[in-house]
Amino acid sequence: MPPPHKRAKQAKLQQSSGDTGFNSGIIETISEASIDPSYVYEASDSDVADLNESDDNDWAFSFIDDMDEACEISDIEKEASKFTKFWNEKFDFKKVAGSSKALKLPTRAMPTYSRMGRTSQYKRQKATIKASKGCTSIKKFFSKQQARSTSPEVVERLVDLLVTQKTTFENFVKDGGDNRTYPTAVWLDPTADDEAEPVETPVSVIVEKLISEAKKFKSFGSLMHLHAVKSFIQLRDGYKNNLKVLNPVTQASITVAKSIGKGLYFARKIRKLFTYIQHFKTLPPINSGKHHAHPTLLNNERILQAVRRYLSIVANGEITPLQLMKHVNEEIISGLGLDLGKQNISESTARCWLIKLGYALKEARKGMYFDGHERQDVVEYCENFLKDFLSYERLRYSYTDEDLEPVPPVLIPEEQLHIPIFHDKSIFCSNDLQHRVWIRDGHMPLRKKGQGRAIHVSDFIVEQTGRLVMSEAEIHTNEALPPSQRLPWSDAREIIYPGKNNDGWWTNERFIAQVQKAIRIFERMFPNAVGEFVFDQSSAHGAFAKDALIAKELNVNPGGKPRDMRDTIIPMDNPDPAKQGLVQSMKFPKDLPPNHPYYAFKGQHKGMQVILEERGLLDILRATNSGKIPPGECKFCKSSRETQERLLQEAQVAAAGGEEPEGILEDALHASTSTTCCLRKALECQQDFRDEKPLLQQIIENASHKCYFLPKFHCKLNPIEMYWGWTKIRVRVASDGTFLKAKELVPEILNSCPKTPSGLSFENAGALQEGA
Repeated sequence: MPPPHKRAKQAKLQQSSGDTGFNSGIIETISEASIDPSYVYEASDSDVADLNESDDNDWAFSFIDDMDEACEISDIEKEASKFTKFWNEKFDFKKVAGSSKALKLPTRAMPTYSRMGRTSQYKRQKATIKASKGCTSIKKFFSKQQARSTSPEVVERLVDLLVTQKTTFENFVKDGGDNRTYPTAVWLDPTADDEAEPVETPVSVIVEKLISEAKKFKSFGSLMHLHAVKSFIQLRDGYKNNLKVLNPVTQASITVAKSIGKGLYFARKIRKLFTYIQHFKTLPPINSGKHHAHPTLLNNERILQAVRRYLSIVANGEITPLQLMKHVNEEIISGLGLDLGKQNISESTARCWLIKLGYALKEARKGMYFDGHERQDVVEYCENFLKDFLSYERLRYSYTDEDLEPVPPVLIPEEQLHIPIFHDKSIFCSNDLQHRVWIRDGHMPLRKKGQGRAIHVSDFIVEQTGRLVMSEAEIHTNEALPPSQRLPWSDAREIIYPGKNNDGWWTNERFIAQVQKAIRIFERMFPNAVGEFVFDQSSAHGAFAKDALIAKELNVNPGGKPRDMRDTIIPMDNPDPAKQGLVQSMKFPKDLPPNHPYYAFKGQHKGMQVILEERGLLDILRATNSGKIPPGECKFCKSSRETQERLLQEAQVAAAGGEEPEGILEDALHASTSTTCCLRKALECQQDFRDEKPLLQQIIENASHKCYFLPKFHCKLNPIEMYWGWTKIRVRVASDGTFLKAKELVPEILNSCPKTPSGLSFENAGALQEGA
């Protein structure tokens, strides 16, 4: 018992006046009844409401049976009497309560006492211990209830009851039921939460994956943090097995931090990173440059929107802090009419703005296999190409997975065997040596500057023979033929040594001659088969014939000296039915009568305006352009493809932001969806001009073969790329940096490529085509 105290005496005075517990007169706990002589029990409204409730099936906990089990009672008063009897045995309420006189409020202010002194606490604790004698722990009660609810007998009873109620309800619905509402009993499986939780991935495995991803982007900061966490995990596991280390987590983080020259702050950071990676499976976001500790113009909503709009129309990778600084100072601030005096943003501020807006400075990588894949026109072309190319799959050879033996297709009499032929060009340089070499003591070998002289190789490959070249037996058969039927070549490959003073340059005429030679060699090697020639999207491959219908080459008015174009047939979708299917010449006849309005241009080119007038389209163009003839070529159609994409993107951003596009932006938005913006666009949309094919495609299709062009940015679909890689690896190893050696090695190694790598290249390309 603690010694009496002055505050304890004041508490006794306060109790004798009938005022307890912060002058409220309320007993907070039952244990106070044994201490406060002025306590009078009064039932609360909630207690009275509980007693007034009447339900046939009420559940209560019995306090008589040591709180061991729950029982169903129907007489609430009987249970209440048991409850009263139980507590009367513990306390003598009559003795404690004293007289039943009303509490008397003090007439003067008494010292406030919170009843938190040591003496009061000791008395309350003693009374609570006395009251709890003979009671069972509440933890024991819930453990028994949980064991009872998960026992097989209880679960079986619940399942049987659920099936019985479900069958009864189904029979009730089948009989028609009635309009009354019935309570629905929902039973839950008490063992549903006992299923095993999924095994979490170890943090060490997650860190390894993050390290491999960070290496792709060469992020030094992320790699340093991840390697520190990796070392921390390994050292922590070792410390945990050592009983002499009292705090393995902290000691491991401090050791790793000291090993890289850091202190306690970095040790705490390692532990935080470990916890973050464990919960979120990634590194925390970088907040550098994103704080708002200082006022910035970027907080201005108008400036922020203008900067975002400018960044959206600049190609990815072309923006620099200097360009952003100039645009903000010269265009945005003055365009918004902001009066900032002579204050402008600096280049460092522009750099901070780029970081806040999500940009980061990264090392530029070659985007040969990545850039442009997501462009809408590329995606649509790729889908159409694969759909068309794979539609003839059953007409081609298939190969076994074990030894790549060809399996011929099953053809009906009207079908022909289809054989894909892939073409590509590559350049071998005489000074292109191995990129990685073994050195000692850091002494790098001296090499010549530049790549050296080039060797240009243009070749075809097929699945059956590898390269498109005749075998020895086919060569002997060809030589035995009469001179009129004999082929002067046996190999479709072309090798030149480009240069002004050497073999010249690889021109479209040389390429067309090689394709014609390859067609004849293919027909000799695979008679009665259809060759599927596949090329990439090179500008030389898309060149048109000299007399092709190209609207861009025509003048607006008659005369001039444009290229000669062949005659055409007016399409059947022409608005004037009387002119559908008529032959139309691109030149005026030389025997025009003198009264003809274009007599002065006899024998000369007609021009776009006259061609459209003869087709009956000029009046339609006038009607859609306010009675005026549209220009021969609008600004949008005259610009390059890159400029068109930029202008169209800028116009779409302006329209999406609710702003009205002005000037060239409005023209770009109109020209991208209209076919009447200018004479050139109207003529290009005619069916005969749209159906104009490249010269390469015309030559192949005229020989009863097929011609395909691979989608842009999809060189991986061409199996010959792996053939070039196989060759270049061996050329670099054997070359000594001289042109004579390279000139000797390139044909020799190209000819030594076995059939198996070519077959594997086709298998890999086929798998890529199916997964593209």
